[in-house]
Amino acid sequence: MTTSADVATTQVYRVYIKASPQKIWDAITTPEWTEKYGYGGRVQYDLRPGGRWSVDFQVPDGPAFREERVITAVERPGRLAYDMTAVYQDAPGFSTAVEVTIEAAPDGHRIRLALVASQAECAEAVARVVAFAHRLERTPAAVRAG
Repeated sequence: MTTSADVATTQVYRVYIKASPQKIWDAITTPEWTEKYGYGGRVQYDLRPGGRWSVDFQVPDGPAFREERVITAVERPGRLAYDMTAVYQDAPGFSTAVEVTIEAAPDGHRIRLALVASQAECAEAVARVVAFAHRLERTPAAVRAG
């Protein structure tokens, strides 16, 4: 039986950040930035269509997990799309398609995040991405300047 939580859906979230598109792009796609301001995990990038992007996370008070991503589109500095699979050691993982766009907005720029997955999976993925975006907002001014 299929429940509403099992139905794939597209969920769109927007986070506003006072930074240039290039600074936001760099914060999302630079291993050093992710390792320092993200959740302290190892990051490997190959930012081209068909390339792989792997991230190891250790969320405070949460489980360690790995995200394996396959890049589907790269349009610097405004759009990044990928298919993502979250892999947990002691729990079931999940997969989703993700599209991140950076758009102009009053007093800064807006990150638009679109996820395609079941509602339960989206909630978990979005919680991590929104937390990451808020960490970007609280980074030193030198990172956000632009």
